[in-house]
Amino acid sequence: MKRQVRAGFADGVVVASAETISTEFDEYRRELDWFASHFAFVAVVTPEAVGLP
Repeated sequence: MKRQVRAGFADGVVVASAETISTEFDEYRRELDWFASHFAFVAVVTPEAVGLP
């Protein structure tokens, strides 16, 4: 998918959950940063509540 974004054939990605990208927070953050730096979006179908008990 990154190749498609980099080449201008895709504007972003839609994923079912954050775990589709990575289960590791730091890697997830790096991936989001990569998409942001290429002006692409990441849409997560199942949003997750952060910071809730």
